[in-house]
Amino acid sequence: MSKRHLVIFGSFVALVLAAFVLFWLTDVQPPWSRPVATTKSEPVIWVNKWKKPPARVRHLAFPSVAMGHKVGVSILPPAHQQPAPLIIFLHGRGGDETTDLPAFMSLMRKVVAVHGLPEPLVVFPNGGMTGYRSAMMDMIAEELLPYIEKHYRILPERRHRLVAGFSMGGGGAVRMVLQYPHLFGGAVSWGGGVWHRNAALFESVAARGELLRQLDPQFLLVNGSEDRPNGFLPLTEVFQQVDVGYQRITMDGVGHDMGVYLAGSTEIFAGFLRALWLETH
Repeated sequence: MSKRHLVIFGSFVALVLAAFVLFWLTDVQPPWSRPVATTKSEPVIWVNKWKKPPARVRHLAFPSVAMGHKVGVSILPPAHQQPAPLIIFLHGRGGDETTDLPAFMSLMRKVVAVHGLPEPLVVFPNGGMTGYRSAMMDMIAEELLPYIEKHYRILPERRHRLVAGFSMGGGGAVRMVLQYPHLFGGAVSWGGGVWHRNAALFESVAARGELLRQLDPQFLLVNGSEDRPNGFLPLTEVFQQVDVGYQRITMDGVGHDMGVYLAGSTEIFAGFLRALWLETH
């Protein structure tokens, strides 16, 4: 490598390090932690069509007042006719209401068959690129959940109502349960995280510590060793201060791959669900 090339390479490294230090020392969120703003060239398609819909899946163009338009929602009822637990699964960036059902239901079938847990009703809303904040969070908790309660037989207790997700959806699931702990019994995140300088979130959790202790929502936070293993560390430090129940797990050698996460989570997820659904609280 010539001297000129070494100088150019050194300058590039210096710029990268300077940018990292700037994000770390200031309250500015790096681009990868922000909700992605859509552009005219990349519009969100809010209601998508299934190419090969799985058996029993029901697809809705759900009219949302909070969002101001219809939102695609896929609903997979259980095969049995008894009241069922509810899981709302939130996709990651680039997904929609059709993308994550096959992988998640593959995990769910293993958990039900091997560990004898009740088959849940699972709902997959289209979150676009919202990060499941603001209107989208309100739509799910205040509009979609009442619709599910009215039209499907689900168990009424909070501990039988769970929000889960991958990546953007994982962080969204955690924030949703923290915002609505009176509606949900817990959250599961694969490959998610929160911005380490999110003071508003941390202060909100601390301020609502007594309420969270009373309602006792549970959190399962799974990250790969190659995928932000400390993505939830700042939040769990606040959890410890206010005595919120959580498990933070690092999967060795796993990067940002939903299929790998879910394939390796049967025992972890089953144990979490067993404690939440079957054990006395």
